Amino acid sequence: MSATSFSSYDEPLGPRAGRYFGDGYQKVEQQLTGLRLNRSNQPGATHSGTGRLVYPADWSRKRGGELVPHVSSLDTLTLAATMCDAALTHTRDLSPAEAARTWVRHVTVRAGTAPHEDLDNIPVEIEVTSVSEDEDASDRTDSETTFKFRVGALIGSLTLAHVPGSGPVALPGVDHAESLEAIFGPKPHHFLHGLKRHSLSATDLVIDEAATRITGRHRITMDGDRQYSGAESSYPGSSSIVDIVVGAAQLSQVLLYRLDDLDRARSNTLWMRKLEINVSGPDRPTTEAFDGTAEVRRVSIVNRGGHRWRSADMTIKEFNGMVGSCLLAHQLPD
Repeated sequence: MSATSFSSYDEPLGPRAGRYFGDGYQKVEQQLTGLRLNRSNQPGATHSGTGRLVYPADWSRKRGGELVPHVSSLDTLTLAATMCDAALTHTRDLSPAEAARTWVRHVTVRAGTAPHEDLDNIPVEIEVTSVSEDEDASDRTDSETTFKFRVGALIGSLTLAHVPGSGPVALPGVDHAESLEAIFGPKPHHFLHGLKRHSLSATDLVIDEAATRITGRHRITMDGDRQYSGAESSYPGSSSIVDIVVGAAQLSQVLLYRLDDLDRARSNTLWMRKLEINVSGPDRPTTEAFDGTAEVRRVSIVNRGGHRWRSADMTIKEFNGMVGSCLLAHQLPD
């Protein structure tokens, strides 16, 4: 097998307008309402809300027609990060400027045994599992709070770096907020709305001869300059955990289709079974192009339900200040 190169993601995967990890995810409307917020920010404190997704009919298309929408890894990251951000901001009484400097340091996601397809009623539940306080650093994001979460059938953990705010609180009782505006004010939330204006593209994609490594030059462009609230909104020109997932998914698709001699039209849905992302710092500028690289750690073919499935354990070696790993699977054609 010789080395393979592509000029863009569209060349091997088709026009981005018909792909979820192209333009499709940007068309999904995500809502988080009915927040139930414990007054404690210490380990054991639980908080919850209800998510809702509105997928347009053309969110993703293949040869067999339109696909059935479900709660995706991107939906999970967005809803979980927003819920954790709301709980942190409320219980620590963060000002809008303080909340804007909160950032995601680490996140994991694990899929359930079946996709969650009830998009009108998605339970979003979080619990504080650990807190690292730095009360001397009132103007620095050196404190950390880690949550475990469940979004529909998906579970995971998320660590936010933040300023101390009002500090440790362990009061009894629960507060209710019907919408995010009650916590963040009228500006739309950065994770729910602002990250949709990011557009990721790639050039000079190269797959090595063994079809175990793919790299490409990536660029993130921003649509408009509207202001947002909440975590990471102080870094509007920075790449995000959503961007690395969008990049990782497309890098992996191109690599796996090459490995199995497939094109996207003949492929089945690519399922992200596990995901982990580590972030080096809050400010990850996107003014210049950067390298994104994915490598295969392990691949296998398993029989499940009378069908062959490709399973791939991937490492994201570099992506503009972020690294990660993901476990992917897709059913091979009969």
